[in-house]
Amino acid sequence: MRQAPAAATVWVKELVHASYAGREPAVITAHPSLLRELVERCETLRRRLAADNSAETARRLEDAAYTLCVIMATRQLDTALFVARRQIAEAMRQKQPLRH
Repeated sequence: MRQAPAAATVWVKELVHASYAGREPAVITAHPSLLRELVERCETLRRRLAADNSAETARRLEDAAYTLCVIMATRQLDTALFVARRQIAEAMRQKQPLRH
């Protein structure tokens, strides 16, 4: 079985902090900064793979895509990218600050 990349593990540890006492569990979502980073990484690696077709670039894209798909609860990279972009846009509309 494949182990989750370190970024996904850190993300889960940072976000599992909701208190459930007396209320329904909160929906856990990734911070827009993490989503932005993963979207940019996947897009960059896709372009690089098209240019160099190297095994290392393919492996790195697979890892980034896996992480984004897990966070977005999908198995398709294009779907994960679409949903992540929508969540980033919604966060910007709500003026949730992005970390750098």
